Amino acid sequence: ICGGLNFTGPYLWGNEETGVSLIRFIAFVLFIAASVSDFLDGYLARKLNLVTTYGKFMDPIADKLLVDSLLIFYALPINQEAFGFVGKTGIPLVFVVIMIARDLVVDAVRMIAMEKNIVIAASWFGKTKTVLQMVAISLVLLNNWPFVYLGWSVNVTNIICALAGIVSLASGGESVTGGLFASSLASIPGVSSVFKGALVTYAIEIKENVCHVPCEIIDKYGVVSSECAYEMAKHGAQVLNTDVTISFTGNAGPLCLDDKPVGTIFVGICYKNEVQTFKYELGNRSRNEIREAIVLESISLLKKFLKEKD
Repeated sequence: ICGGLNFTGPYLWGNEETGVSLIRFIAFVLFIAASVSDFLDGYLARKLNLVTTYGKFMDPIADKLLVDSLLIFYALPINQEAFGFVGKTGIPLVFVVIMIARDLVVDAVRMIAMEKNIVIAASWFGKTKTVLQMVAISLVLLNNWPFVYLGWSVNVTNIICALAGIVSLASGGESVTGGLFASSLASIPGVSSVFKGALVTYAIEIKENVCHVPCEIIDKYGVVSSECAYEMAKHGAQVLNTDVTISFTGNAGPLCLDDKPVGTIFVGICYKNEVQTFKYELGNRSRNEIREAIVLESISLLKKFLKEKD
């Protein structure tokens, strides 16, 4: 927070326009230390199976206090020239609003989903958003160093801040649309008598901690694999305490994942502790087309599977 104070010196190098003051450099070091420690404590908690309810509650709050306070402190007025892409280093106000609003909306959606027994985990989009925010804030604290010495008319740091805001908006959209299969079932009247809930596990650590997929399986086969789908279905049935559980893991795009092309989806079905997996190649369609297609395919597969068991 001290980095937001407008000290004019002493400067470690340069002047007010091109240099970095001692207080901002200290703030940068503290910010990096806090970010690294946040990553390490989460990693160690998952690695050593020390995840607690208190940690799940406080960790995102601490993250948001760290990031959002600096976003507000270094927000540029809305009347800045060229939307803040030139001139003084800072974070264009419109993108500060987007990033903070995104977190509020996603958190609200997750709370509503939890009431319906649906867990929405962080996606790779959300992880990218976090990394971009960390990079952008670091560059702001360093007053656009080293880009300030390139002599460009645009402020590179401010553009990176804007990019972080855009990714924030995109990542929020993906979190909100998670759980399409569960929402499709939930739209059927009376389904609550047989449908207990769902686990939406984008992130690897959520697959490991919530679905109890062994890290050795993910390390060896990747998340886009029949082995991962098998473990998700098997342990998902135990977590949800159901007779029938269906799991999905795959690559809906836009890039290749685990050396699997876009459209590669693995489905696992667990019926009374017996698990079978199925592979689908849905081709190079759009992300939403792949998601919708696999939901329709899996509903037909589940009906066929249950008829054979009966």
